[in-house]
Amino acid sequence: MRTQRVEHLKVNGGRYYYRRRVPKQHQKTLGIKNWNRPCGKVTYQQAVVLVTEWAAEHDALLSQLDDPKVAEKTRYTTEANLLEAPMMQIADTMTDIGLEPGNWRGEVMLSAAKVALKTADEHPEKSVAARLVAYRSIHALCFHDSVIPPTDLDDRDDWTCRGLMPLL
Repeated sequence: MRTQRVEHLKVNGGRYYYRRRVPKQHQKTLGIKNWNRPCGKVTYQQAVVLVTEWAAEHDALLSQLDDPKVAEKTRYTTEANLLEAPMMQIADTMTDIGLEPGNWRGEVMLSAAKVALKTADEHPEKSVAARLVAYRSIHALCFHDSVIPPTDLDDRDDWTCRGLMPLL
């Protein structure tokens, strides 16, 4: 009797896994190269059912990503999720050095925003979605209501202008 091979079902040390490579054209959009999910402590039959369901879900996702509008939204979400952790680290670092959110000085935040905007403009991918996510993150962090505006009038104008820029 010949056994039929179940696509994307892998066995490692007696445990079952769903392992599938993301097509190259969708790797940047999804931010991953492989799907790798453990099936848990299940029998072979249960693993086959799980893997078949996950493969169907991923097939549907991949067919949706062929639409450029859906792919752009997914790419934006992926970029936002990737940038969220570093932006939170920046906020945590500022709090750790004694700058409570209500005491963030506009002059310091303006300098940080200038550097961050330059970095966003020099993003290696030159992707519109990546830059937009970066701009929105910079705006949320550097021009938040808890930031005290600069006292110098020139800096205040620059701070106000840059703070409004992503909203235009």
